[in-house]
Amino acid sequence: MPAVKVDKEQALPPARLDLHLPPELVEQIQPDAPLEPLTPPSLLPEMFVEKPKEPGPFELNGRLITNDRGDKNADYWDTVEGAELQFKFRN
Repeated sequence: MPAVKVDKEQALPPARLDLHLPPELVEQIQPDAPLEPLTPPSLLPEMFVEKPKEPGPFELNGRLITNDRGDKNADYWDTVEGAELQFKFRN
Protein backbone atom coordinates (compact mmCIF):
# COMPACT_ATOMS: atom_id res chain seq x y z
CA MET A 1 0.00 0.00 0.00
CA PRO A 2 1.62 3.30 -1.00
CA ALA A 3 2.20 5.96 1.64
CA VAL A 4 -0.33 8.78 1.59
CA LYS A 5 1.11 12.29 1.72
CA VAL A 6 -0.89 14.84 3.68
CA ASP A 7 -0.29 18.50 3.11
CA LYS A 8 -0.45 20.85 6.06
CA GLU A 9 -3.39 22.48 4.33
CA GLN A 10 -5.28 19.16 4.37
CA ALA A 11 -4.46 18.36 8.02
CA LEU A 12 -7.36 18.38 10.45
CA PRO A 13 -7.80 21.48 12.57
CA PRO A 14 -6.81 21.16 16.22
CA ALA A 15 -9.53 19.71 18.43
CA ARG A 16 -11.34 22.16 20.66
CA LEU A 17 -11.32 20.68 24.15
CA ASP A 18 -12.67 22.36 27.24
CA LEU A 19 -10.28 21.38 30.04
CA HIS A 20 -11.68 23.79 32.63
CA LEU A 21 -12.66 22.39 36.03
CA PRO A 22 -16.22 22.98 37.25
CA PRO A 23 -16.34 25.88 39.76
CA GLU A 24 -17.68 23.68 42.58
CA LEU A 25 -14.70 21.33 42.19
CA VAL A 26 -12.24 24.23 42.19
CA GLU A 27 -13.69 25.45 45.50
CA GLN A 28 -13.06 22.04 47.11
CA ILE A 29 -9.36 21.96 46.20
CA GLN A 30 -7.02 22.67 49.11
CA PRO A 31 -3.46 23.07 47.78
CA ASP A 32 -1.68 22.10 51.02
CA ALA A 33 -3.85 19.08 51.79
CA PRO A 34 -2.73 15.67 50.49
CA LEU A 35 -5.04 14.01 47.99
CA GLU A 36 -6.94 10.93 49.05
CA PRO A 37 -6.17 7.91 46.87
CA LEU A 38 -9.01 6.88 44.58
CA THR A 39 -8.88 3.12 44.97
CA PRO A 40 -11.97 1.16 44.01
CA PRO A 41 -13.22 -1.43 46.50
CA SER A 42 -11.71 -4.87 46.06
CA LEU A 43 -13.83 -7.43 44.22
CA LEU A 44 -12.11 -10.44 45.80
CA PRO A 45 -11.60 -11.07 49.51
CA GLU A 46 -8.12 -10.99 51.00
CA MET A 47 -6.38 -14.33 50.61
CA PHE A 48 -4.36 -14.84 53.81
CA VAL A 49 -6.53 -13.61 56.63
CA GLU A 50 -8.42 -15.42 59.33
CA LYS A 51 -11.75 -16.73 58.05
CA PRO A 52 -14.84 -14.90 59.32
CA LYS A 53 -17.23 -16.82 61.56
CA GLU A 54 -20.20 -15.92 59.37
CA PRO A 55 -19.97 -16.51 55.62
CA GLY A 56 -19.92 -13.40 53.46
CA PRO A 57 -21.50 -12.81 50.05
CA PHE A 58 -18.47 -14.30 48.29
CA GLU A 59 -16.39 -17.40 49.05
CA LEU A 60 -13.22 -18.64 47.36
CA ASN A 61 -11.86 -22.15 47.87
CA GLY A 62 -9.43 -24.31 45.98
CA ARG A 63 -7.19 -27.35 45.94
CA LEU A 64 -4.28 -28.84 44.04
CA ILE A 65 -4.99 -31.84 41.80
CA THR A 66 -2.22 -34.38 42.27
CA ASN A 67 -1.25 -37.63 40.63
CA ASP A 68 -1.99 -40.29 43.23
CA ARG A 69 0.09 -43.03 41.63
CA GLY A 70 2.21 -44.94 44.11
CA ASP A 71 5.59 -43.43 43.14
CA LYS A 72 7.14 -42.81 46.58
CA ASN A 73 10.38 -41.36 45.10
CA ALA A 74 8.63 -38.60 43.14
CA ASP A 75 8.91 -35.03 44.35
CA TYR A 76 5.56 -33.64 45.54
CA TRP A 77 5.59 -30.84 42.97
CA ASP A 78 6.14 -33.41 40.20
CA THR A 79 2.84 -35.05 41.16
CA VAL A 80 0.81 -31.80 40.80
CA GLU A 81 -1.29 -31.98 37.63
CA GLY A 82 -3.45 -28.91 38.07
CA ALA A 83 -5.54 -26.79 40.38
CA GLU A 84 -9.22 -26.31 41.07
CA LEU A 85 -10.82 -23.04 42.15
CA GLN A 86 -14.31 -22.86 43.60
CA PHE A 87 -16.24 -19.56 43.60
CA LYS A 88 -19.46 -19.20 45.61
CA PHE A 89 -21.70 -16.15 45.34
CA ARG A 90 -24.56 -15.68 47.80
CA ASN A 91 -27.43 -13.19 47.84
